[in-house]
Amino acid sequence: MFTGKGRCVVCSEEVGEDTMRAGILAGKGAPCPKEGCSGSCKPPIVFFGKDLPLNFKENYKKDMGECDLLIVMGTSLSVAHFSSLPDLVGDLVPRVLINMETVGTFKRGEGDGENYRGVVKEGTCDKGCEEFSSLIGWEKKEAGKKK
Repeated sequence: MFTGKGRCVVCSEEVGEDTMRAGILAGKGAPCPKEGCSGSCKPPIVFFGKDLPLNFKENYKKDMGECDLLIVMGTSLSVAHFSSLPDLVGDLVPRVLINMETVGTFKRGEGDGENYRGVVKEGTCDKGCEEFSSLIGWEKKEAGKKK
């Protein structure tokens, strides 16, 4: 489920999460609230076939070179340039894939010599993140309950 604000594709007017969610769930998108604008609003994501932001193009190699843990989730890793990102981190950088299936250069299995830095957790992103959070002591505390 989408959470967050959006912007008009014509005038860049910002719309709130409730407006974005209502438009998406209605299957129509969110119309721009600015008077006189006939544009529609989209979430802050890059749609397939659209150009990536300039700051991505300027920084991705440097960012991957400085990465000390890579977490990849919810992707097919089939679209360039993102498909190559996991291979740009250093040879000793741990890589974690939380996904419905193993993709890219991630490998399942342990002790095969090639999977010395990779962890694959197949399943939903929500479930994988909950399990990962639990392992590092960040369990979600239910409202009203003390742990």
